Amino acid sequence: MRRFKWTILTLILLVSTTNFAQSGCLGRLENAEKLFDQGNFNQSLAILEGLETESACEFNKIEKENILVMIVRNLIELDRVEELDPWYKKIFDNNKYFEPRTEILEEDFMLHLEGHTARPVWDIGVGLGVRMTFVERIKTYSIYEELDYLNSFYEGEFKPSFGLSVGYMPWKNHRFVLSGNFNQMGHKRIFFGYTEDYLVEFGEDIKSLSLGLQYNYQFNLSKKIIVSPYVGYEMNYFTKFENSLLLTVPVYESNQVIEDGLPIKTGVTTIVKNEMDRTLTRIPFDHFIAGGLDVSYRVRRLSLFLNASFQYGFSNVIDPTQRYQDKELVYEYYYLDEDYKLHFMTLQAGVRYNLKYKIK
Repeated sequence: MRRFKWTILTLILLVSTTNFAQSGCLGRLENAEKLFDQGNFNQSLAILEGLETESACEFNKIEKENILVMIVRNLIELDRVEELDPWYKKIFDNNKYFEPRTEILEEDFMLHLEGHTARPVWDIGVGLGVRMTFVERIKTYSIYEELDYLNSFYEGEFKPSFGLSVGYMPWKNHRFVLSGNFNQMGHKRIFFGYTEDYLVEFGEDIKSLSLGLQYNYQFNLSKKIIVSPYVGYEMNYFTKFENSLLLTVPVYESNQVIEDGLPIKTGVTTIVKNEMDRTLTRIPFDHFIAGGLDVSYRVRRLSLFLNASFQYGFSNVIDPTQRYQDKELVYEYYYLDEDYKLHFMTLQAGVRYNLKYKIK
């Protein structure tokens, strides 16, 4: 019981001593501020430098910032500008997002502050968006002369896209980004036959993994808003091609009677085929050059971003050795793949987290 009482007494004395010491530290800080206001810059500076190094004084971030700012202001008043750099760096080391209060916006303070920043060096990001597919024809093939292959057209579709990125900024305004994306893409090819009832709609759903490297040049519209045009390279590995077929054809009478040189039509039939795996008929790798624009808004360590980019593909996606392998498509439904390239437009929004800063 006696030991317990001594322990409690020791804790009370320790807390009281700490509070007294901290009260003394805050009193000295207040005194340094008064001396500065009175023009006693040497005395104010001596007190502040002592507080900045004294381990017995435990200041919070705001109080620490106040001490460092007052040291800089004293040095400016004493015309000791050659000593300012390390103190400005300590200000940003204490608070990466330091912005001076309106009451201390002296011209000299702001002039020397302009050359000092806490610049993000490494960041990681995650984005979610959509990707639109554009098809560029290379060569068209035909197996059924009554089908209008040449005037068929493609419709792109928006599909989801998910991305991860790592950014590195070795120099101010210059940023390199390594990104990986999980993408779905899709398009439809539509063409008509010799009558309005003959219609083929051939859909293609694509899944891919992509890896890209980009170079961004950043324009700082303000401390929080950054606009970055960029160029880069992207490689796509297509993991799956899945096709669907919607075929509408007229039905004629057997042993039909010819009226005015035309057969008698008795109706229209529709054929639907889904989930046709045609991955083996495609070339799995393609290379793309990318260009786009990134807009970000920084909130302390986080940056909210929105970017838009276009990926231009270089190679034919169709494997020519597999063009005639699907006998049902070719001879029953008269469908034949044409050679084409794939291009994409990608829109993503997300968030980046700044991992490491360089204090200058």
